[in-house]
Amino acid sequence: MMTFLTIAIGMIAIATILLVLPLRKKTVAATGEQEENIIILRDQLSQLDVDFAEGRIAADQLQDAQRDIEKRLLLEERAIAADQAPVGAKPKRILFPALLIGIGVPVCTVALYLWIGNPVATDPLAQSQQPALTQQDIQNMVEQLATRLEKDPNNPEGWQMLARSYAAMQRFPEAAKAYKKAMELNPNNAQLTIDYADFLAYQNQSAKGEPMRLILRALELDPSNIKALALAGTAYYEEGQFDKAEQYWARGLKLVPPDGEVAKAFTDNIADARQAASAKKK
Repeated sequence: MMTFLTIAIGMIAIATILLVLPLRKKTVAATGEQEENIIILRDQLSQLDVDFAEGRIAADQLQDAQRDIEKRLLLEERAIAADQAPVGAKPKRILFPALLIGIGVPVCTVALYLWIGNPVATDPLAQSQQPALTQQDIQNMVEQLATRLEKDPNNPEGWQMLARSYAAMQRFPEAAKAYKKAMELNPNNAQLTIDYADFLAYQNQSAKGEPMRLILRALELDPSNIKALALAGTAYYEEGQFDKAEQYWARGLKLVPPDGEVAKAFTDNIADARQAASAKKK
């Protein structure tokens, strides 16, 4: 037992150091778009729970969508990890994440072991029997959803999920068709409208034109939609209307928990907008 504890403590220490050191040696910068995508995806996960609880989607649809969004989250997080700050970029604040990792990893590891600590949990054979979701599994689920929609084409939620899935798989033409079908069936759905706007903005690499029209339409349908407020701020920021960008982000900030990541993102964006507005006036 003592040998096991010694090895475990040593591995925790090494893992913690390996996680913290990169934060000190280099600045790994996530782009604003990637951070925003993560915020949006997490918001979508929360929205799915609400939709399921209110009976708007079935359990299998909920599971499909959750797997899809979780995969997209993983891709975004990997993308952030792969990004490096450009030369001359402002260094990111690393104190908080360093402390979070330095303290959180050991504490969580010990707590997790105390919770599930038993020989079976550390048995390699038992672990190997746990099913892992592969890329092929995800593709199969998406194809199954597409097949179901061929039989039940008047299902706007299904088309919306299919569109998100295709977008996550970078099958953009199929995603565009699915989004159009969903919009035809449910044109007054604020979340669908803003999702479609987000997709078009990503495709065009700009929120100008149709994406902007859809963003404003989504806000007409739901003035408190966090994603719509976030994208509206981004769109106006892109147009150089920094005061308007700040106004939309400030509205979003009032609607989210003050200590969460979303609030921090809004706060950072507002600071950027103010700085840009000040620089523009000079």
